[in-house]
Parts: sequence; structure tokens; C-alpha cells
Amino acid sequence: MVFFIVTSIFFVITGVIPILLTHLHYVLKNYNVDLKVDNKNKKLYYKGKLYSFDEINVIEMHQSLMKLKKSLQLLPSSDYHYSKLIFNNRDILYITCLLVSDFDLGLIDKKIIKGRIVASILFEKIFTIDID
Repeated sequence: MVFFIVTSIFFVITGVIPILLTHLHYVLKNYNVDLKVDNKNKKLYYKGKLYSFDEINVIEMHQSLMKLKKSLQLLPSSDYHYSKLIFNNRDILYITCLLVSDFDLGLIDKKIIKGRIVASILFEKIFTIDID
């Protein structure tokens, strides 16, 4: 009985709480966001503001390490990922998988892939590994 209680608590702490926090934060970040990508004219419309692809300084793609390594995904949060667009004027846009499942502008020279245990915007500074 004690084993069952301990494993249940462990599952809630390592699986349920991180996924709930991640999902809630993704919803809040992209709530009522209007995103349109015009690849032909290399423009991005986000929340009514127009950005040019040329203004993008870096695109950080945050994914779970399990998803990056294409290994067995043991955590429910393994499918969550987001892109962080950092512009020359220091604007930062977050494009989560709840808004667009596969976000890619084709700007390979500006892309940095970051592996995470949990790809959560809340915990962005924790357990991040740059993948080359």
C-alpha cells in the first residue's frame, strides 16, 4: 500500500503537475493570438503587428529531449514544444504547439534548437541544452 501511495505521489509530481502548468501557460501565451505567416512576402502578422523575416535575430526551438532524440516518450509533456522568436528590436514572440503544431519559417541560419526535459516557457532557464 505504501508503495502505491509513493509511486502515485511521484507520478503526480513528475507527470501531472508539469503538464498542467505547461498546458496552462501555453494557453495563456497564445490566447486570442492571431498569427498569419506570409512566406511569399516574408512577413509575419502576430497580434495585429507586422514583422518582416529580416527583423528576426534568432529563432529558438524548444523541444523535449525525448522528442529530439526520437526515443520512447515516457512523460506526457514530451509532445509539447514552442518556438521563441527574438527580433532585432528585442520583441519576443512565443509560438506554442497549441497555436501551430509545426512552426517553421525556413530560416535555417537563424535557428537554434534547444533540448529540454519539459519544454515549458515557465521553466525556460532550467535544464536547457543547446543542440547543434
